[in-house]
Amino acid sequence: MTRCSYSRALPCAALLTLLLTINSCGGGGGGASPPLPSGGFNPPPPAPPPTLVTGNGPFIVVDQFAGRQKIAVLRDPWDGADGWGAIASRRAPYGAFITDYTWGSNAVKALAGALFVDEVTYALGAHSTADALDAGAAYLHYLHGVNPLGKVYLSNMAAFGAENSVDQFYHSRFADGSRWDSVSASMSGPPMGFVVGGPNPSYSWDDRCPRISNACGATVPSPLTGQPAQKSYLDFNTSWPLNSWSVTGNPDGYHTSYIRLLARYVR
Repeated sequence: MTRCSYSRALPCAALLTLLLTINSCGGGGGGASPPLPSGGFNPPPPAPPPTLVTGNGPFIVVDQFAGRQKIAVLRDPWDGADGWGAIASRRAPYGAFITDYTWGSNAVKALAGALFVDEVTYALGAHSTADALDAGAAYLHYLHGVNPLGKVYLSNMAAFGAENSVDQFYHSRFADGSRWDSVSASMSGPPMGFVVGGPNPSYSWDDRCPRISNACGATVPSPLTGQPAQKSYLDFNTSWPLNSWSVTGNPDGYHTSYIRLLARYVR
């Protein structure tokens, strides 16, 4: 399987940086995730990007603009079973453990990977540079295709070597039925490099389906239900009542989380 390799990662990152401005105006889902989790390896709550980042979970970030202070780290659960313990025990079959898969799981993957790399960035912890970079890279590999679906969770990346990248995603500018609907089935296809939310076993269509609209269809879109958490994903961009935004939505926070991790490996 060919993935979006590191040798081709720089144009991906540059493109994503440009798309942040476009995406903030295009109805991609809105909101940004904080740069560090607020507790464990669970999905962080949406929040505006802070200039002074604080937290009551495993990480507390002090003001780095005044006094150049380092991050203060509370060691649990980073060094617990859900952090380095999961790496040592190979708890995740694809090497990128997170506690839960919910809306925005790909952003959580990127955030979790960055936690390990931050040991190197901020000279924290007792692990070697190689171990920390290897741990973080597993999360990047997951986003680049080392996952149960063999899916590169960035859109339209065939030109960069990806054989199975995101074909379509929820966005008002690249809507279902438009010329930018689908890489495989529309005139132009969506732009490259959008990071989608990813597997979400809590996905559901409108709770009034199928009676509320013929657009519901007869059953919930497959394979979004009745699957293991990491396989609860589908490339689709249908708006209400199928509500694809909880699977393929792409707010700015997803992109920034991915870029923060990717930037650690691009030279």
